[in-house]
Amino acid sequence: MFKFYKTVDRVHRPSNTEFHPTPLAVRAAQDAIFISPYISNKQAKEIALSLRGENKTDMMKQIVSIAEVIEKISISPEQTGLNDQATVFLHYKLNNWHWYITERVDGERIDKAFGYVILATDRKRRLQFRNISIMDLIAHGCELDLTFSPQAVSTIKQSYIVH
Repeated sequence: MFKFYKTVDRVHRPSNTEFHPTPLAVRAAQDAIFISPYISNKQAKEIALSLRGENKTDMMKQIVSIAEVIEKISISPEQTGLNDQATVFLHYKLNNWHWYITERVDGERIDKAFGYVILATDRKRRLQFRNISIMDLIAHGCELDLTFSPQAVSTIKQSYIVH
């Protein structure tokens, strides 16, 4: 009958006005739709469950916060040549593998991105800048880190130095 799938077209975020501030619950509901292309169905279900729990206000704040960050992601080639000084906006993780999104390749589509990748195994770590498909990350079970705040690539590299 009907097939449901996530679209990779950019979802536009409703704006808040100074004269008519939107309540947190309404903003979170609107922003949940805005961030949906960036999260897996599993993570969406976890978010929905936490919105019914004791910490629903905290989750609503996280949804609004991550939507604000997603809206500010640089569009290529804004950060070209910055290397370690480039700002990382999003963090996806799966086990010991981490993908840090620094920019979108195309402003209208969310699928194509560029960022810093850390693939860690027991024996070695591969650290490199590369193109990233957000849809591929989601399809393979990666989760968007909702608590991540934007920071420079150099800060992230420092946290992975083996002492």
